[in-house]
Amino acid sequence: MIRIYAFFSNELSLLAERQVNSLSRNLDDPFEYFLVNNGVGAAKEAFDKVAAELEAPCIKPEGVDHSLTGLSHQCAMQWVWNTHAKFQRDPVVFLDGDIELIRKFSIQQRFQTKSATYFHGVKQRRGKEWYPWPGCLYIWDYKALFDFNLDLIGRNTLSFFGIRVNGHHLDSGGNLGVHIREHGLGQHYRRMPIEYLHPRSPSLKKYAEAAEDFDKRYQIQLIDGVWLHFRNGSHWEHASDSFVTSKIKWYLKILDILEKA
Repeated sequence: MIRIYAFFSNELSLLAERQVNSLSRNLDDPFEYFLVNNGVGAAKEAFDKVAAELEAPCIKPEGVDHSLTGLSHQCAMQWVWNTHAKFQRDPVVFLDGDIELIRKFSIQQRFQTKSATYFHGVKQRRGKEWYPWPGCLYIWDYKALFDFNLDLIGRNTLSFFGIRVNGHHLDSGGNLGVHIREHGLGQHYRRMPIEYLHPRSPSLKKYAEAAEDFDKRYQIQLIDGVWLHFRNGSHWEHASDSFVTSKIKWYLKILDILEKA
């Protein structure tokens, strides 16, 4: 059973429904989905409603510092890990709220084909430093299935907070990179490929059409060949309404192309 924790703070509420429907349609593994409501005020109420409509368990992190969007997200991930995820014997998946699964896929098979993998995610680089981006991250200490006392990943000290290393600021998940290196787990980390999508990118170019209105700032991503990432779904960049409307149009166009490919 895959345990999926999806984090929402200020995302477009339609993305939550899209995410759940995409998982039900395309994930080949049995899974349990938890909507992590890290919203404030009206956003929190909106995601309570979304969780009820989707009949999804709703987790509300406590003690979160909402002064900065990035810090708020880090606090929420750490709270969920400490109180829920680290006690799971099955694979754990952390997802941002603006990601959907667009093709048939098995997370479990990713681990079965690479049994020595404990972490599978997008590798973020800052200078010579790297760390797993936690917006689409699989974690599994597979030996915990047989003996939970065998802690191969240092689950009690995993941290999702940012950190400054050798003059480089590593944001959300930065401490994971430090943890992996300090615990000698580098060989157990597998990198997910990531592609920034635009009309001439490899996954789209043979379907390309005139695209004068495409804005390179959209930065829509294809992760591991199967996850489509809207990016900035939490509106942390404070883009204009017209920009968001245009981006949604292109996102849906890209999704249609990829699903037909």
